[in-house]
Amino acid sequence: MVGAFLLRYLRLRQALATALRLPQGETGPLLVRVGLRRKVPVLCTGAVQGPIVFGILHPRVLLPISLWQQDAGREYILLHEFTHVRWGDYLLLMVGNLAVALHWFNPFVWIARRMMAQDVERACDARVLQRLDERGQLAYAETLVNWAGRRSGWGSYAAFGDRDVVRRVRGVLGWKRLPRWTQILLTCVTLAVFLCSATNPVLRQDAYLPVSSPFVSEAAKEQFRQAAFRLTDALESADPMALAEQASMDPAYFAPLYADLADLRLTVDGMRLFCNSADAAELYLRVTVEDGAGLYQAGQGTLVAHLVRTEYRAEPIVDCLMPQTKYETMRLADTGSEAARLAVRLCADLEPGDFAANNISPVAVARVCMASAIADKGESPPFSQKRMEQLAREYFALDSFSCQDPSVYDQATGTYFYQETPEARMCVTQWDEMGEGRVRVTVESYEDPLCLYPQRRLECEMQKTG
Repeated sequence: MVGAFLLRYLRLRQALATALRLPQGETGPLLVRVGLRRKVPVLCTGAVQGPIVFGILHPRVLLPISLWQQDAGREYILLHEFTHVRWGDYLLLMVGNLAVALHWFNPFVWIARRMMAQDVERACDARVLQRLDERGQLAYAETLVNWAGRRSGWGSYAAFGDRDVVRRVRGVLGWKRLPRWTQILLTCVTLAVFLCSATNPVLRQDAYLPVSSPFVSEAAKEQFRQAAFRLTDALESADPMALAEQASMDPAYFAPLYADLADLRLTVDGMRLFCNSADAAELYLRVTVEDGAGLYQAGQGTLVAHLVRTEYRAEPIVDCLMPQTKYETMRLADTGSEAARLAVRLCADLEPGDFAANNISPVAVARVCMASAIADKGESPPFSQKRMEQLAREYFALDSFSCQDPSVYDQATGTYFYQETPEARMCVTQWDEMGEGRVRVTVESYEDPLCLYPQRRLECEMQKTG
């Protein structure tokens, strides 16, 4: 497509070698009338059937050869084309042509290019009419009628001829200059709408905004809706087995874990579903809790369920079910905070003995450093002693570090190796900025699929040192 545009451009440029040029004495006053200070050559050629603006850096107006000896309407045609040059319309249309060349397979791009060209022509008509008296406006409309349907043969350029002549002539005959106060009012309204759009929605810096993707099929949306209805029924009926079925491939295994939920008493007052993608959705449930079964506070609140589709089940399953504040804190922490990632790795690798000794074991330090280097820096094991010392200094502010434990250190090669181990799900459930580069992070680990009962909870404070 780009080649076709380039070939047409070169063919037209070659045809200009034999074009006839209108004298500057005729075109000069018209250039002054439209406010152009530079010279714009006007050439008559048989290569076009209608007037166009041709060129990029040095635009020229091309007229059909019939206008070489025909004066009728030529003044208004030149005013129109010079106005295109004055406002850079030909450059705007070139951008549209580039979009069509790159997205030739998309019919909406072609439609947008056509509509843009129509708007450009009508705007140009309005600018010309501002410089004409009533008699001139009627003559301009007559010229439009005379050139109706005469295409230039080069639809990629700003042209006077247009098949949409009926609307243009109606616009010319019905055109009136807006009062000054109306122009000022419209300008103020436009600015107000722009400013409101630029600042809406107003969100806190730490706010989480659920979104729905427009590319999710109706079939996928219906599956998420049915999963949402099943979950609300299970919650309102307080059925442990039904809840386990919504979250696991093995509900019989997890049903005893959720036995306490038989005491749950809540009513779902409303719901809102956000289909993030074809494989994930977020369900916000507005609930009134009478008895939270030790999990939820009594009263009105919002629960959020994360629904996912897997290759193991046809219908979506519930990936977690949490109060809104806890859930949104967890999702915000997933957006890439280095402190959150480090806290999650600490929670995964710390052992009970580390707390008893009031210190972090060298094995935990080594594993957290290697996991961070692999995930955040793109490095690969094994790690040398020197590199491990650098990582320990970066992540734990340790001046020196060494660990000879065979679970992370290979004595024969003198290097550290990393072996992934199955982990419970880790969620950042609280995040507090304390100022001066300090942050307090709370991480919880879950093994039950609904993430209702944390098995491990870690609170740690971190200080950004560099």
